[in-house]
Amino acid sequence: MNDIAKQATADKFLLALQKEHLSKKEAGKCIGFTDVQVSYLFNKHYWDRLGNVYWDRVLVWVNSGQGLQEYGKKHGKVVVEKQEDTKPKTVDDIMDNVAKSAERQLRRAEKKKTVDMGNGIGKTTIIKANSPDIRLTTGQLIDLLIEEKKSLQEKITAIDVLLKHYIS
Repeated sequence: MNDIAKQATADKFLLALQKEHLSKKEAGKCIGFTDVQVSYLFNKHYWDRLGNVYWDRVLVWVNSGQGLQEYGKKHGKVVVEKQEDTKPKTVDDIMDNVAKSAERQLRRAEKKKTVDMGNGIGKTTIIKANSPDIRLTTGQLIDLLIEEKKSLQEKITAIDVLLKHYIS
């Protein structure tokens, strides 16, 4: 497949993803891609890493004329069920969610005793349980900061709701 055909295929995938309101990860599951493979599909510099087998897989989907979720159902791929909006409504709900998330992360870290970080290229184990020497790459630090920002935004939203309730 030449670069023009690859770009057209990636564009059709992106259009379907947007039309069905799916995340890249959800859309990838519908055709049997990992989230990393979907990223490769959208970045022309990484097309060679995707490999012909996966280009053929996405091309079969394009030629089927079906939507991503419809294709996933008919061809036995994982189909993502859309979840209802379950955003916490109060500060207590938010704090419960934060506590549950922290517990899950601790359990996972204890099971593995190490945490693998990386993008699949030169993957390294960088965090050891109870290790005082923690080194993060810039990308990993950015990911952690984005997660923290989202968490803080949820808390601010809950506080705004409470303030509006008590002020009015």
